[in-house]
Amino acid sequence: MIAFLSGIILEKEATKLILNVQGVGYEVFTSTNTSALLGDINQPATLFINTVVREDAFLLYGFHSKEEKQLFTMLTSINKIGPKIAIGILSSITPSELQNIVLSNNPVALAKLPGIGIKTAPKIILELKDKIGTLNIDSNISASNIKVQEAISGLTTLGFSNSQAQKAVQNAVEELSDTDYSIELLIRKSLKFANK
Repeated sequence: MIAFLSGIILEKEATKLILNVQGVGYEVFTSTNTSALLGDINQPATLFINTVVREDAFLLYGFHSKEEKQLFTMLTSINKIGPKIAIGILSSITPSELQNIVLSNNPVALAKLPGIGIKTAPKIILELKDKIGTLNIDSNISASNIKVQEAISGLTTLGFSNSQAQKAVQNAVEELSDTDYSIELLIRKSLKFANK
């Protein structure tokens, strides 16, 4: 079983990348949260891997943190929650937000996520409530993830491609050394890089 992969990013999309690991190209599916935290093409990356074996495919799902990988594993262990729905959930909210929704027993918020209906939400909460509280999720990283995701979303709404938006926001985050910045400031800084 593959536990993690370290290599160079050859190709990158919002929820998929090709990672060159010593001359072997691995196709890895990711959440948009993980994708936003990774570098761009030709940059090094390390991903914690969850392998999904099906009759017709051998799929790799990669995560920036062990906690996100554990959440993915927990979600896919629930009946009728497959890898695509789990990645959709982890792309829509941060691990910290998911933890808060489950622990606060909020099925209405959960039902708004892609692939989750009002009937499935209480079942997910029931299955995860005892497990999810044990995860040590860093809310500071999660808070910065929310800002990054909102900035990327803002730039794509303005007509930039997802890859342009990700690159511009990543450059803006690196320039803003202090993590206590507003989303508005991040978007303004990102626009400068996107328009270059």
